Amino acid sequence: MLISPFLAQLVIQGHARSNADEFPLTAETILKSKYMDDSLDSVSSHSDGVKLYQQLSELLKRANMYARKWLPNSEVVLSHIPAEDQATEMKIEETELHDAKTLGIVAGS
Repeated sequence: MLISPFLAQLVIQGHARSNADEFPLTAETILKSKYMDDSLDSVSSHSDGVKLYQQLSELLKRANMYARKWLPNSEVVLSHIPAEDQATEMKIEETELHDAKTLGIVAGS
Protein backbone atom coordinates (compact mmCIF):
# COMPACT_ATOMS: atom_id res chain seq x y z
CA MET A 1 0.00 0.00 0.00
CA LEU A 2 1.35 3.42 -0.94
CA ILE A 3 0.56 6.55 1.02
CA SER A 4 1.29 10.10 0.05
CA PRO A 5 4.41 11.76 1.49
CA PHE A 6 2.16 14.35 3.14
CA LEU A 7 0.19 11.69 4.99
CA ALA A 8 3.36 9.86 6.01
CA GLN A 9 4.73 13.10 7.49
CA LEU A 10 1.45 13.83 9.25
CA VAL A 11 1.33 10.35 10.77
CA ILE A 12 4.94 10.31 11.98
CA GLN A 13 4.69 13.83 13.43
CA GLY A 14 1.49 12.94 15.28
CA HIS A 15 3.13 9.75 16.53
CA ALA A 16 6.15 11.74 17.72
CA ARG A 17 3.96 14.24 19.58
CA SER A 18 1.91 11.55 21.28
CA ASN A 19 5.07 9.72 22.41
CA ALA A 20 7.23 12.74 23.26
CA ASP A 21 7.26 11.97 26.99
CA GLU A 22 8.72 8.51 26.39
CA PHE A 23 10.95 9.44 23.42
CA PRO A 24 11.92 13.11 23.87
CA LEU A 25 15.10 13.05 21.78
CA THR A 26 13.35 11.30 18.92
CA ALA A 27 10.27 13.51 19.03
CA GLU A 28 12.46 16.58 18.72
CA THR A 29 14.33 15.09 15.75
CA ILE A 30 11.13 14.14 13.94
CA LEU A 31 9.47 17.49 14.56
CA LYS A 32 12.48 19.69 13.77
CA SER A 33 14.90 17.73 11.58
CA LYS A 34 12.81 15.52 9.32
CA TYR A 35 11.55 16.31 5.86
CA MET A 36 9.86 13.73 3.64
CA ASP A 37 11.83 10.51 4.12
CA ASP A 38 15.11 12.09 5.22
CA SER A 39 16.23 13.16 8.65
CA LEU A 40 19.35 15.16 9.33
CA ASP A 41 20.21 15.88 12.95
CA SER A 42 23.13 16.40 15.28
CA VAL A 43 23.64 15.36 18.89
CA SER A 44 26.34 16.29 21.37
CA SER A 45 27.74 12.85 22.22
CA HIS A 46 28.17 9.30 20.98
CA SER A 47 25.78 8.06 23.66
CA ASP A 48 23.12 10.53 22.49
CA GLY A 49 23.65 9.28 18.93
CA VAL A 50 23.11 5.68 20.03
CA LYS A 51 20.09 6.74 22.08
CA LEU A 52 18.62 8.61 19.11
CA TYR A 53 19.04 5.56 16.87
CA GLN A 54 17.45 3.26 19.45
CA GLN A 55 14.56 5.60 20.27
CA LEU A 56 13.80 6.43 16.65
CA SER A 57 13.85 2.77 15.68
CA GLU A 58 11.48 1.86 18.52
CA LEU A 59 9.10 4.76 17.90
CA LEU A 60 8.88 3.95 14.18
CA LYS A 61 8.42 0.25 14.92
CA ARG A 62 5.37 1.09 17.03
CA ALA A 63 3.92 2.90 14.00
CA ASN A 64 4.81 -0.02 11.69
CA MET A 65 7.46 2.14 10.02
CA TYR A 66 11.15 1.48 9.53
CA ALA A 67 14.22 3.75 9.23
CA ARG A 68 17.08 2.64 7.04
CA LYS A 69 20.19 4.05 5.34
CA TRP A 70 21.65 5.36 8.59
CA LEU A 71 24.87 7.33 8.09
CA PRO A 72 26.31 8.53 11.40
CA ASN A 73 29.70 10.23 11.44
CA SER A 74 30.73 8.22 14.48
CA GLU A 75 32.16 4.69 14.49
CA VAL A 76 30.72 4.28 18.01
CA VAL A 77 27.18 5.00 16.82
CA LEU A 78 27.68 3.00 13.63
CA SER A 79 28.68 -0.06 15.66
CA HIS A 80 25.17 -0.10 17.20
CA ILE A 81 23.39 -0.08 13.83
CA PRO A 82 22.92 -3.39 12.02
CA ALA A 83 24.71 -3.56 8.66
CA GLU A 84 21.44 -3.95 6.78
CA ASP A 85 20.24 -0.58 8.19
CA GLN A 86 23.41 1.33 7.29
CA ALA A 87 23.88 3.42 4.15
CA THR A 88 25.84 1.18 1.82
CA GLU A 89 27.23 3.84 -0.51
CA MET A 90 29.64 5.26 2.09
CA LYS A 91 31.87 4.10 4.87
CA ILE A 92 33.29 6.26 7.63
CA GLU A 93 37.01 6.84 7.79
CA GLU A 94 38.45 8.70 10.77
CA THR A 95 40.58 11.09 8.73
CA GLU A 96 38.13 11.97 5.99
CA LEU A 97 34.64 13.49 5.89
CA HIS A 98 32.38 12.24 3.12
CA ASP A 99 29.68 13.94 1.11
CA ALA A 100 26.13 12.76 1.77
CA LYS A 101 22.99 13.29 -0.26
CA THR A 102 19.90 14.52 1.58
CA LEU A 103 16.74 15.44 -0.29
CA GLY A 104 18.70 15.05 -3.52
CA ILE A 105 21.26 17.67 -2.52
CA VAL A 106 24.87 16.75 -1.81
CA ALA A 107 26.08 18.18 1.50
CA GLY A 108 29.84 18.01 1.59
CA SER A 109 32.74 18.59 3.88
